[in-house]
Amino acid sequence: MLEAEMERRTDIPAEAVRSSSATAIITEWTGRVAAMISIVLFVLVMFTVQKGLAVQHSAQQVVHNFHTANDYFSSRADFAAAAQAKNHLQRLYGVLSRLNETTEKDVNALSATLPDVARLLEAGRGDVALAQDLRAVADMLQQSAGSLNSIARDAHMSVSQVNSDLSTAVDLVGKLNAQLATMEQKLALLPSTGR
Repeated sequence: MLEAEMERRTDIPAEAVRSSSATAIITEWTGRVAAMISIVLFVLVMFTVQKGLAVQHSAQQVVHNFHTANDYFSSRADFAAAAQAKNHLQRLYGVLSRLNETTEKDVNALSATLPDVARLLEAGRGDVALAQDLRAVADMLQQSAGSLNSIARDAHMSVSQVNSDLSTAVDLVGKLNAQLATMEQKLALLPSTGR
């Protein structure tokens, strides 16, 4: 109400201003309804476009799957595959034949080396017997070394005992010499008998 009073011109009398006619009101409301309908239609169009893009993408995927399936079945239905398989089998047969020949040569060479292997085996047996004999000799030498070690230990003990006895004898000789020197000094003090 206040807005209507503010929009009304006060310099012109109210009787001089014409009121809106029914046609103008109907036209105004028709425009508003049309604007609302256009907004709804715009939303529907956008929704339809989105659905159309999804359908287009799905159709492209289906077409791609069909192309892949067709390529797979076209490769599966290759009538030249039998001839290619035959060629592969012939080449495989040739390779196996060469392998068989090479294996036969290797077997022959191996059978030719069997006598040498037998001689080496016999020589190895002789070496084993010699090694066993050497082991027995080594055991005997070890026992002899043990006996020599025991003899050397006993000799060392004997030499130590002799050394100790010699040291005692040297000490006794030293004491005897000292006693003799003392006696000689005492005898020197006695007067000479003149004999």
